[in-house]
Amino acid sequence: GLVDVASDPEGKDGVLWHDEHLVVLEDKYPKAAVHYLVLARDPGLARGPSALRAEHADLVARMATVGEKIAREKEGSAGVVFRAGFHAKPSMPQLHLHVISQDLRGSGMKTRRHWNTFATDFFKDAEDVAAVLRRDGKVDWDEEEEESGVAMAKLRCHRCGDGPFNQMPKLFAHLDKCRAPCEKGRKL
Repeated sequence: GLVDVASDPEGKDGVLWHDEHLVVLEDKYPKAAVHYLVLARDPGLARGPSALRAEHADLVARMATVGEKIAREKEGSAGVVFRAGFHAKPSMPQLHLHVISQDLRGSGMKTRRHWNTFATDFFKDAEDVAAVLRRDGKVDWDEEEEESGVAMAKLRCHRCGDGPFNQMPKLFAHLDKCRAPCEKGRKL
């Protein structure tokens, strides 16, 4: 898993770049056309965002900067809107940041839960997380409350808010036509 990759990234499948603090790799089950993970190598951060403290704010900012730089270099993604952030309650151990294009149409985007972990407030933008760490010294959300919210959330377009849709194919059909700009994220 991610803990293994973070501790020894050399020669691991999908690893694109690493240094002594971070590893960037392709997501095995991409939820968008471009989907990378940026792992913090510090084993003390295996619990994910809940382990972050004020002294990690610069690490979070660097994770986003490095991930976006790799996406730009690898994808030639000028003009593509990306978000860089964390799930409020990660599904896997080891602190990891997602760098994900906002088409949200990858081969791994199959369920309502998948959609809602990236298209709702369950996805915490790195810039906001770093600011909260600097201000409060720790993240300010309750993982269980966030998890219950994402489980109950209806399928809605992340661009225009249309919905709710009762099936992924209906949401995808809407996305094919929706031209509303993404409110969150930035062009790389």
